This record gives sequence, C-alpha cells and structure tokens, in this order.
Amino acid sequence: MQVTKTIIPANSELARGIVIAKNFRAYAYNLKKRLAYYREWQKSYNDNPCDTFKLCLDNARHMALNEVASLHRLISNMPEYVNHPDFIKANSIAESIKALA
Repeated sequence: MQVTKTIIPANSELARGIVIAKNFRAYAYNLKKRLAYYREWQKSYNDNPCDTFKLCLDNARHMALNEVASLHRLISNMPEYVNHPDFIKANSIAESIKALA
C-alpha cells in the first residue's frame, strides 16, 4: 500500500480554513471546559454559600467570559467564517455561558 501526501501551500485559502476550523474546535473545547467548571462551582456555592465558593464562582465566570470574548474577537477579524459549523458550535456554547454568567 502506497501512501500519498498532498502538500497544501501555507498561504492558500484551504490552509487558512483548516487553521480557522482547528481554532474554532479548540475554542469549543475550552468553552465546554469553562462551562463545566463554572457549573461545578455554581453547584458548590449553592450547596454551601460561603465567601470562598463565591470567589471561586466569580473567578470561573470571569474565565469563561474571557474565553467568550476571545472567540468573538477572532470572528470579528474574520467575519467570512461566521457560518462555519465549528464556529456555530463554539458560539452556541458561548451563548450558554453568557446566559449563565
């Protein structure tokens, strides 16, 4: 069996699209982690509303909102990717975070 490799020029539109898709997938993954982290601290705070849990909940909220802001900065620089499926997925998670926070 022979393996063939396709070389994609680094400055091509396809290469840019691949990088963008990977970035959106990374944002979706990070946003999911941030959302889970936020929910975990929210549950802890609801079970025991002390200052320590409140501080951790605020910290989790700020980290999640910073991730959302980074995603929106990325798409504002490349509006042509707003209909990309990976961006749509990442953005739906971002909207969930904004609704909670």
